[in-house]
Amino acid sequence: MIIFRHLSRKDIDIGKWNQCIEASANGLIYAKAEYLDNLAGNWEALISENYTAVMPLTGNRKYGARYLYQPPFCQQLGIIGNRNVDAFLTRAKELYSYAEICLSFSNDVGETSLHKKEISLRNNFILDLNTDYENIAADYSNDLKKNILRGRQFQLTYRKAVDAEKIISFYRDIYGERFPYVKPRHYSGVLNFCLQFPDHYLIREVWDNDQLVSAALCLKDNKRIYFIISITTPGGRNMEANHFLVDQLIREFAGKKLLLDFEGSDIEGIATFYKNFGAICQPYPFIKWNNLRWPWRVFKK
Repeated sequence: MIIFRHLSRKDIDIGKWNQCIEASANGLIYAKAEYLDNLAGNWEALISENYTAVMPLTGNRKYGARYLYQPPFCQQLGIIGNRNVDAFLTRAKELYSYAEICLSFSNDVGETSLHKKEISLRNNFILDLNTDYENIAADYSNDLKKNILRGRQFQLTYRKAVDAEKIISFYRDIYGERFPYVKPRHYSGVLNFCLQFPDHYLIREVWDNDQLVSAALCLKDNKRIYFIISITTPGGRNMEANHFLVDQLIREFAGKKLLLDFEGSDIEGIATFYKNFGAICQPYPFIKWNNLRWPWRVFKK
């Protein structure tokens, strides 16, 4: 029998929590306490004995009902550490009437009490950087190799940068209208995390002479580089600046014991872009349950 506690944020031992995240193979940066503080606000958790396994609960309350949601810029959370997935989910369903959340890539939901209609898989693509650049580039698709070759006719330069606020504003200006569910507080949350923990992010930019045409703000821990925010201007796309940026990022970090985590995608064109670099799909579960009372159950189908 699994024994765990349901704790509010103020009662969580952050040292033990982060130790579990860092030590677990599926402990990604989204589950770090400080990242959740910035992106999820007043979160809670289910915690097994001595923090050997944890489950962040990013929840809220509406019309008297408690529900779980997936915060923006937190691709996957779920159960982290030595775990019994079904026990955690069973308890979460007792606590929350409604949920739309993404679990960890390693959480096996096939043996849980969830109904099949409550489970779907989402795509995430990762690239192992722990070899030299030539070996990685050998697996590039022919189309990608042609695009990189075409980009060489332009005077593109690859630069390091540190101004997270500038890149986030750049992203909001170009793509913000596409993601209305991402609120100002979420952008501020990413920025605050970067300012608080400068070792956990990096920025790379591509310039065409004096014009910024592509950029990426990536999160970083001891396991992965997370391609969390990327922008390419229309002019940059015409110069293959996005291909140039990712290729240079791979060149820079090749040989490191890291995964390049592309953070998606279920959109075919974006997925193809990532696969062209030799990235492999590492899917993760999206789960949804609806135990709301009538009539709210009907409204939230």
